[in-house]
Amino acid sequence: MNPFLDSLIQWNAVIQSWGDWLTAPMSFLSFLGNEEFYLLIMPAIYWCWDAAAGLRVGVMLLLSAGINSIAKLAFHSPRPFWYDSKVSAISHERSFGLPSGHSQNAVTVWGTMAVSIRKRWGWILAFTLMFLIGLSRLYLGVHFLHDVLLGWTIGALMLWGLIRLEEPVKKWLASKSLRSQIGIIFIVSGTLILIGALIQFSFSDWQAPEFWEANAQVWAEEGEAFD
Repeated sequence: MNPFLDSLIQWNAVIQSWGDWLTAPMSFLSFLGNEEFYLLIMPAIYWCWDAAAGLRVGVMLLLSAGINSIAKLAFHSPRPFWYDSKVSAISHERSFGLPSGHSQNAVTVWGTMAVSIRKRWGWILAFTLMFLIGLSRLYLGVHFLHDVLLGWTIGALMLWGLIRLEEPVKKWLASKSLRSQIGIIFIVSGTLILIGALIQFSFSDWQAPEFWEANAQVWAEEGEAFD
């Protein structure tokens, strides 16, 4: 057992003790952090509001998802309901837990939308959703507190990068030919894929603790308990 995770599991236990009445609102808040939800709103933003904002949100979401997947492979960290059978998996997840993708994407996507809105209410709404989406992941039993905190941190760094670097990068890309722009896109995408592949290869002989799989299997509806 891990003393660090033993101490953090108490956060999940306390938050889940708030009552079953929170299941519906917390599940809804978690849905607002799903990549599937973002894929629904991105076209609406692009076509119905602001094409530049829609493109900006799309790029940030794809980059955030790639970085999060790589980090999950690198850390190989369990979900709370894998680690401790006392935690209920109100929402079942099969991937590794650290960092929280919902928390990270909440900062990058909702923060990017706030940047595009450029109004105080936009930032208030964004920060509220960032916090509540992270909280929902603790309640649903799919993330430890440090998963959420790291997700927020990575998302905040990405958002800071957007604010500071978007204009210089746009000008630099605009100075390149179309062939060069396409090449740069392939290089960036290929680099993310290569890093993920190298990390996965380095853990090719790794085996999850048996009690992780046993605890996860309790909540698995069908197929493998985790992947």
